[in-house]
Amino acid sequence: MYEVTIEQSGDFRSFIKSVVVVANGTQLKDGATGESLASPVILSDEELAVEKVTLSTTGKAIEFAVSGGVVDGEDGVVNEPMQWVVTVYKNGKEIEKKSLVFRDGKEISTDDLNLYYN
Repeated sequence: MYEVTIEQSGDFRSFIKSVVVVANGTQLKDGATGESLASPVILSDEELAVEKVTLSTTGKAIEFAVSGGVVDGEDGVVNEPMQWVVTVYKNGKEIEKKSLVFRDGKEISTDDLNLYYN
């Protein structure tokens, strides 16, 4: 059983964000609504408009992966930095915690966040 929590702070509403969570072998559950979601789950700017997002597997996952990227929203506006703190749990135990800071002017590159477990 896996769970991932993405906590956002700073000026996160001024950036364009995307996160993909894959759980092979089981479905995912939204921590806020309890809704079951088919894997993979793609979180776009709309779903990432809140400070904290939690997704967990509903059963045993063969593989679990979290990847994501952030891009500056508007070229002409200077935004304050934003931060992600991504925490991954396996069977209730924290197995990884990663902190990423994104600054104004950030352009599209390879995924900034790429975590994989099996």
